Amino acid sequence: MNMNFKNLHFIKITLFLLAVVSIAACQTTVTKTHDAEVSKSDLSTEVKQKYAYALQLMGAGNDAAALKMLNDVSDLNNSLSGPYVNRGLIYLRLNDKVKAEQQFREAIGRNAKNVTALNQLGILLREKKDFSGARTNYEAALAINENHVNAHLNLGILCDIYLQDKACAMQHFEAYLALNGDDEAVINWVVDLKEQL
Repeated sequence: MNMNFKNLHFIKITLFLLAVVSIAACQTTVTKTHDAEVSKSDLSTEVKQKYAYALQLMGAGNDAAALKMLNDVSDLNNSLSGPYVNRGLIYLRLNDKVKAEQQFREAIGRNAKNVTALNQLGILLREKKDFSGARTNYEAALAINENHVNAHLNLGILCDIYLQDKACAMQHFEAYLALNGDDEAVINWVVDLKEQL
């Protein structure tokens, strides 16, 4: 009987992680801007047009052209973090995690408040088993935006599965559900987690 519970728990974890990967994949389609400290009026028309076109190319799945256009944007204004985040998202789509991590780190170097870069870097660090680094990035994202849905979800996963900190997991899963209450996988996860507390 105990073996069946362990198998059931493993299956639930696996299904939950697959759902999370699906959510992350949806998130990596296109991100508009990540440079809150830069006013749109401070950007040249050429930068705005090239960046908008790069996002269209990303949305169409034309990664090579989008990368070139994002590089052009950075050549025009290297202080913007958004092009780095979007290159990172493209590299994730291309399964080049080394380049993706480099891009997210560059984005954070340009804008330490870029919550998308912090969250994405946290995911990559978790995959590399750098759980402390992952937690630091998720918590930094939440310190900037306490309603960042994916940072709550990812921190909940990290705390539950990898850190065995059930109270932390419950806190962030509940915050996630308060913001995104219709996620059946997380609702079921919380039910299971409450049984373990």
